[in-house]
Amino acid sequence: MTSLKTINATIGWRKNHPVIFFVVSFAVMMILFYMFYFAPAVQDRFFTPLVNVYALLSGGLLNLMGYKTGVVG
Repeated sequence: MTSLKTINATIGWRKNHPVIFFVVSFAVMMILFYMFYFAPAVQDRFFTPLVNVYALLSGGLLNLMGYKTGVVG
């Protein structure tokens, strides 16, 4: 069982060093995001279809602006 002193010390650390807490939290979240993002299953199932949607939307927008474009894939 954790004591109240240990809990207060943890909260105090965050209050006394908010910049360090932010940088460490941000770095951990970036590492987790990129571990997920570069996983082969994510690349195959989500990234390729997402890029295809971006290409279709970009091609459609360029066609609306008068540029004759074609999208393959």
